[in-house]
Amino acid sequence: MQKNMLRRNYYVITITMLLTIVGVYFITSRCNKNNFQGDMPFEQATTLLGELYKDKSGFGIPSEETEIIRSRGGAPTYGEISYKAVDTILNDLFITDEDVLYDLGSGVGKMVLQSYLSFPFKKVVGVELSTKRFAQSVEVKDLLEEKGLMNPKRPILFLQEDFTESDLDDATVVYLGSTCYSLDLMNTLVKKLSKLKKGLWVITLKRLPDPEEYNFTLIKEYRLPMSWSKSSPVHVYELKEQMPNRQSQV
Repeated sequence: MQKNMLRRNYYVITITMLLTIVGVYFITSRCNKNNFQGDMPFEQATTLLGELYKDKSGFGIPSEETEIIRSRGGAPTYGEISYKAVDTILNDLFITDEDVLYDLGSGVGKMVLQSYLSFPFKKVVGVELSTKRFAQSVEVKDLLEEKGLMNPKRPILFLQEDFTESDLDDATVVYLGSTCYSLDLMNTLVKKLSKLKKGLWVITLKRLPDPEEYNFTLIKEYRLPMSWSKSSPVHVYELKEQMPNRQSQV
């Protein structure tokens, strides 16, 4: 009888230890930065972003940066797509771990980081011309890394450059906060984007000029909240066929 009790206690202790080890491994692997897959719930992600951005703002940049942006066809006027709008659009697109996001004119990086936290993008990239805004996006990215929420297999990149000259070849989703973009800039962008991979999604606040000419089809329109409006138009296009690179044919 005593031997049976000892044997039973041994089994109970052994099983308990194994379950504890498995539990610790599971929790550690979920929290390990090497395993973060972009599945953070909306409320948790937006609360975290609110904390990370509490002393960051894209409003107000030096006058020299304002002039540079104007000279490239952009507008120094700053605004942000809301967290709710990003969540609505990306859920409708059924993002997978094969998708790559580019935010052209990414400001302080909120849309890029929300997309990374809550959706399984393979890579997210923000391109911003303003030195001040770019620097803040990098600072927040570093804070995210300190919290162990970056996966080296799912990189976050912030680039300070003119996005009309950026390499977008691996993009599957492009966001344009284009409300104040000039017509010349929109024409440049639609031509550039039309040379990317078939199936590309373009999310833009201003309609693409002559989309059919460049093989873009409007697939959905929304009225969604932005920092300047409770209901602002958003247009989502899909590239049906890749346009030939006209330069290479010359």
